[in-house]
Amino acid sequence: MSDAEADAREMLRDASRRRELGDWVGAMEVLRRGLRRLRPAVTHPEAAALQRELARVYVATGDYARAILHFYRARDAGEAAGQAAEVARTLADLTRLYSEANQPAEARALAAVAFERARASGDAGCLMEVALASGRAAVEAGEWADARGRLAEAVEAARRLGEARALGEGLVGLAALHVRRGSPARARSALEEAAALLVRAGSRELAAEHALYTAAVDEDPVGTLGRALDLLRDLPLPHLVWRVHLALGRALWDRGDGAGAARHFVRSMEVIRRVWERVPPELGETYLREPDRVAAKEAVERLRADMAGADAAAAPTVATTSAPTLAARPAPVGPVDSPAKASPTSRAGADARHGGSGLDGLFLLGYHEAKEAFVREYLIRTLDRAGGSVTRAARHGGVMRQAFQRLLRQYGIRGRGGG
Repeated sequence: MSDAEADAREMLRDASRRRELGDWVGAMEVLRRGLRRLRPAVTHPEAAALQRELARVYVATGDYARAILHFYRARDAGEAAGQAAEVARTLADLTRLYSEANQPAEARALAAVAFERARASGDAGCLMEVALASGRAAVEAGEWADARGRLAEAVEAARRLGEARALGEGLVGLAALHVRRGSPARARSALEEAAALLVRAGSRELAAEHALYTAAVDEDPVGTLGRALDLLRDLPLPHLVWRVHLALGRALWDRGDGAGAARHFVRSMEVIRRVWERVPPELGETYLREPDRVAAKEAVERLRADMAGADAAAAPTVATTSAPTLAARPAPVGPVDSPAKASPTSRAGADARHGGSGLDGLFLLGYHEAKEAFVREYLIRTLDRAGGSVTRAARHGGVMRQAFQRLLRQYGIRGRGGG
């Protein structure tokens, strides 16, 4: 191994360690210094790895335009150096990014090429990484059979290779799959095994994601989500931070803490807005799945309207701002069916009694009455966006399918069951 190659590998290890610890600036400086040294040798074997690590730093900070640029530079450098494994790893990272951007077709195409390159390389560790990225992407796309197969393959390979971080991530991925499929017992089992690996993995990001899915199967998720936020303190990681804030807002709302819920819903929207400012044109507004984005925006608007008219003593610490009035909900389509007889707490009943439009009159109702009206409206709108599919609506809402169905039965709302 040449001195230049040894230096480049040491810089790569240093940068990766800094990225895990949240030292983004230090990681970027190390990687750029390494790339400057290698610049005369376009096909240097370490150039692709340095470019890919730099792209991963940009992903963590939410700068997706630069991330995509450096991922493709890493791919080109790997191709030029004849490094099939490095090309496969880069394409696996791009698979994750396009999956998070709600572009499943592109993610599937990238994953297929990544598998082809990984098999050609004969590198077992590379195959494991590609299976892990492909499995997580399949979970996001709702392709359960593919997700289960890929994640099981990645977990088995990680056990065989003794890779604690990859094993932990694979188990968290399986937990995410089971949560979305409505299998809390299986989710808990995967999370319990993953918990034993978190210290060895040494990743605050993975620990926070573990806490996020643990909260989904907890009786009282507020404390767990609070720990997730503590883990993410001082780490940008917008793709994870906004999800934790949104989940914590929902949990606090269910507990009856409207002021706390408002703070976290607003914080979630602030993170999303910062991401929008830096999303590259090829991803556009598909980044951050639209149902989640719409749900977060509507929840903030509802809560701001609620807080603006509420008794100041009920939420003295919440700074309220005017919010746009929610447009009237379009009539349900397809199999979505609201009850023929309006209840006194239905939207129509509240409007008639208080002369408000939309949900503006919620704050005039009692707590339990307002909560019932809010939940009913949320269920109907979520089903509308999901085309009447209970499975998709539950997935978009971040709850288990059975729990969503129980709520539908409770409020007399019908939807079709399929995906």
